[in-house]
Amino acid sequence: MESNRIIKRFAVISIPLIAACLVVFLVPIVIAPDTGQLPGATIEAYCQEEPLSIVVPLEYEVIEAKYLNRFWFAGSDVWVTIGNPDTNSGDFSVEFELFGADGAVKTMTASEYIEAGQAAKVMIYHSGGHIVCFEYAVFPPLKNVIEYREVTRTREVAPDQQDNMVERVTIFEYLARHFG
Repeated sequence: MESNRIIKRFAVISIPLIAACLVVFLVPIVIAPDTGQLPGATIEAYCQEEPLSIVVPLEYEVIEAKYLNRFWFAGSDVWVTIGNPDTNSGDFSVEFELFGADGAVKTMTASEYIEAGQAAKVMIYHSGGHIVCFEYAVFPPLKNVIEYREVTRTREVAPDQQDNMVERVTIFEYLARHFG
């Protein structure tokens, strides 16, 4: 009698448990999107132009670079004439390095706004004696330029099939894919 009671309890507990496992693991009742590659699909490489913004200096040309020593007093005018053939305007700076007759070296800076397509004289006055020569460096303003570069990308190309492919999976497979 005792053994029949144990068998009944075991059956009451195990039969629903076995049925639940069969439903979860074997019955295909969920339609899930297919995450793999489409059948017959190919990977294709293609080129795409991508804009790239870069900063470049304005174009310029030095038309003349001269100095004039004033003989009636100890001073010099020094200038650089700059042409701006660019399409943008801006402040052009010039750094002058002056070499004096007495061996002294002095650095001075001056700026001038130059319209596009125009020329202007960037000038300094040196009052510390006559100079024998000078060197200069021109620092043009900057502008943004958009250039395009070709970038190679890939994409999946499917034959004439529906894009939203689905497959039938069990609840367990569905849960394992999304939460496992």
